Amino acid sequence: MVSTCINGGYYQEYAFEILKEVIDNYPIDGIFFNMMGYTGPTYAGVDHGICQCENCRKRFKTYSGLDLPKNYDDPAISEYRKFQRETSSELYLKVTDFIREQNPELVIYNYNDVGTSWIASESGADMRPGIDDIYHATGNVKRTLGSYKDRNPVNLIMGFQAIGYRSIMSSPNLLRSWMLQDMLHGAPVGFVVVGTYYHYECREFIPILHDLYGFHRKYEKLFTNVQSRSRIALINGRGSAEAQGMVQLLSEEHIPFDIIHQAQLGTGRPPRDLEEYDLLILNHVTDMSDPFVEMIDGYVENGGKILATGAPSINDENGRALNRIRLRSRHTDKTSLFLSDIFVFIMATPIRIATTTAAKINSILII
Repeated sequence: MVSTCINGGYYQEYAFEILKEVIDNYPIDGIFFNMMGYTGPTYAGVDHGICQCENCRKRFKTYSGLDLPKNYDDPAISEYRKFQRETSSELYLKVTDFIREQNPELVIYNYNDVGTSWIASESGADMRPGIDDIYHATGNVKRTLGSYKDRNPVNLIMGFQAIGYRSIMSSPNLLRSWMLQDMLHGAPVGFVVVGTYYHYECREFIPILHDLYGFHRKYEKLFTNVQSRSRIALINGRGSAEAQGMVQLLSEEHIPFDIIHQAQLGTGRPPRDLEEYDLLILNHVTDMSDPFVEMIDGYVENGGKILATGAPSINDENGRALNRIRLRSRHTDKTSLFLSDIFVFIMATPIRIATTTAAKINSILII
């Protein structure tokens, strides 16, 4: 099994001939790129390492002046990661611009935001120990809706249990919950099977799936062009546990919220300004640039409130440890509340604190 290198001729040249042939000869509505870019471990968990082809060696040398890393603990690995991001984005834009030149009406979607019309994500079961995230679809859809005013979310519900058990359907209750979350938050409904629809012996969800699609078709207008009026925004950092818990807490308390991707703050891409929110919840946002710190501090100075979990702002934007919390709003002269024992306290009452005392609290830091 081999993977095509994005720095080679197939991606850089021949792929455009294939795209043109398809667009010119078939009445397609859109194009989906699945896992386009640099490859990682296979579905079997095998990692073939860093591509060492001639094209990669030459491009990386030209880009950085360094030799291409051969393993992940090479001193040049951080420079290689930057090289991956930039060359991937370059190719995405090259491909999507080409598609729009051929037919500007085509929908383009991928698992990133570069050059696409729709941003894809997935909600699927996990075979690892523990409980599946029952609000996974909510997090995926809200993250795109809250971060981009020019992109649409497409959260795909993976019908199978896991890729290693792809002929076994997941729990009907879990799948139904995720599909309803897609629908109610304003995303299209999308359901994925591997193989054919008829290969699944576990068919309990099939009648429910028919009903969900029928319901969406009947009331489609109610789920189209939805706009948020939430007064709370979540900004998520490293790891997912705290963000997952906060999404569950807010959802089960019926408190509306948005999710904004940290990288999009200050870019003008989110549909709403920070000043439109009464409260920002920083979920373990350890990595912050100086401009980002200034933006959050400015939000507090203008009357905004913060609920922060973990250790906010202790690293720079590249993850380099600075070993101190740099947010000035932690030391504001106005009323502040400092909490400890994060998961003992945060799962019990933090949102009630934030909402009932919002007039008194300028900054809430949980450290």
